[in-house]
Amino acid sequence: RFNVSREMLAYVVDSTAAPICVLIPLSTWSIYVSGLLETTGAAATGQGLATYVSAIPYMAYGWLAVWIVPLVILRVIPPIGPMKRAELRIREGGPVAPPDSPTDPIEEDPEEQSSIWDFLLPILVLIAVTLLTGIDALQGVVASIAFVWIYQTLIRRRLSWVQSMDESFAGFKTMIYALSIIVMSFVLKEVNDGLGLTNYVVDAVVPVMNTAWLPAIAFVTLSAITFATGSFWGVYAIALPIIIPLAQEMGVHPQLAIGAVVSSGAFGSHACFYGDATVLSASATGCNNMAHALSQLPYALLAGAFSIVVFLVLGWLM
Repeated sequence: RFNVSREMLAYVVDSTAAPICVLIPLSTWSIYVSGLLETTGAAATGQGLATYVSAIPYMAYGWLAVWIVPLVILRVIPPIGPMKRAELRIREGGPVAPPDSPTDPIEEDPEEQSSIWDFLLPILVLIAVTLLTGIDALQGVVASIAFVWIYQTLIRRRLSWVQSMDESFAGFKTMIYALSIIVMSFVLKEVNDGLGLTNYVVDAVVPVMNTAWLPAIAFVTLSAITFATGSFWGVYAIALPIIIPLAQEMGVHPQLAIGAVVSSGAFGSHACFYGDATVLSASATGCNNMAHALSQLPYALLAGAFSIVVFLVLGWLM
């Protein structure tokens, strides 16, 4: 109805998802990194999350990637490259979805009476159950689906029990394509880990680091690895025990070093062609995966370039 290309929609969804994961304490990313900070000695036992929160202001890529989104929407930053071609396709009366998109166009029912609570209540249940079960997101998802069944059948009375089950399985079916790509990305990650790629690159750049350049070099190097391998948490596990002690020894602000490492993972998750955030955003918005990855790459690189500048400036000032 608004003639928004699926490439633009996928970019907005992806850019307000992957970068946001590192900026909020309530995420599997923050919990995982908090544990690593404790095991590497960067945080005292039980203080990993507090240390992570103190480093959030220095996670430059997450902040910049999110702030670029409204600038793109408002055309302060014009469509670039593949995104420009997608917007031109829409203006010329073409389809909103690019060729070979995995899902059919969404048909709107004018008689359907939707409510914002149809969206908010399941999300609130997901968050509440996740917190109560000790950050087990899977249990939160199961509880949220069960809540939707009860809410839509008994309270809203929009679906029968059979329809609720059918819709749930239809939702699972749309995820098969995305999950198959993610499974293959894990295979590629294991191959790269077996080759020792991350260790090799980190060992190669450590000798040329100095106090002012360390955050920027760490961000650039690790971003390249996460983009190429699709291994975000794996890179954290390998790089944090190296970068954090190195930063402490060289007198680099520890939160700045943490921010650079975490930012590199956010860049990889956001920009990697077969990363989970990229694949799931494309699938959820009905956009061809490669069309989404290529159209959002210039904006991810723009946020990455600004992040390098930020880390360089902070490296010299702090």
